[in-house]
Amino acid sequence: MTTREVEVWLFRPKNDGRINAAENIIRSECHTRGWNLQLRWLQERRDMGGRVRSLINSEDAVNLYKAIHRRRVGVWHTGEALAPIVPWPKSLRHYIGLRDFVRHKAFCRNLFADPIHKQWLAALSEFESWFSGIWCENEGDPRCLPFHVFKTNFSTDRLTSPQGRIDFANGHGSQSSREDDNGLRWNRPQGQYHGREVLQIAGRDLVKGFHWDVQNLGGNQTLSSVSEVWEISKGGYVNVYPDEHIRKGKRSRPIRLKERKPTETAGFFLK
Repeated sequence: MTTREVEVWLFRPKNDGRINAAENIIRSECHTRGWNLQLRWLQERRDMGGRVRSLINSEDAVNLYKAIHRRRVGVWHTGEALAPIVPWPKSLRHYIGLRDFVRHKAFCRNLFADPIHKQWLAALSEFESWFSGIWCENEGDPRCLPFHVFKTNFSTDRLTSPQGRIDFANGHGSQSSREDDNGLRWNRPQGQYHGREVLQIAGRDLVKGFHWDVQNLGGNQTLSSVSEVWEISKGGYVNVYPDEHIRKGKRSRPIRLKERKPTETAGFFLK
């Protein structure tokens, strides 16, 4: 097993005064333990109903998702934190909760009550226990999948149990050839893997270059990650990696921002 760096990500809104004193304690504890600390702002926007929502920006979401496949990561946030799952989010359906975004890949806790520093300290031993263990069986474990890319209505929190993983296989197929709810076929490649990195899922190192050949057997389909959107024609495919990276395959092409209509890039959230 590769020794991985430990990293803590803290997401907080700029106007939350409760976190200021706690931030100094968090910084000190991370320094003492030799952990990297990433501090990120949440963007506050009002939705069409006037409710303030706390959003993670796209760049931070991309970098976080890459990090959790290369380091042992703990994620903390104060209150609500919503992560985008497409490059050009324009409504709430393009966001999911941060816990769901990193589920099965990173440790995640909400610092929702005062005093925040006591919640942080109380969770440290739990985090240390988590990053000292291995929480993924192998490349066939469905917890390897990037679930904002692989579309499913299955409750992915059930994948922590063997029965949950069996039920997932019953619904989506065996680990060598799964079908998502959009009708895309996620196949384990039969030949050589493409890629030089050894990614990890919750402490389990994966085979170097591990990915899926995602095939489209029907009409034209699009496949989205946080950073890019691809169009896959009938009979085409792309390579998808656990860290959501998409690599060009046969009869596929990336959709650029300029190809979208102006109304499609308009923000849903008010300033």
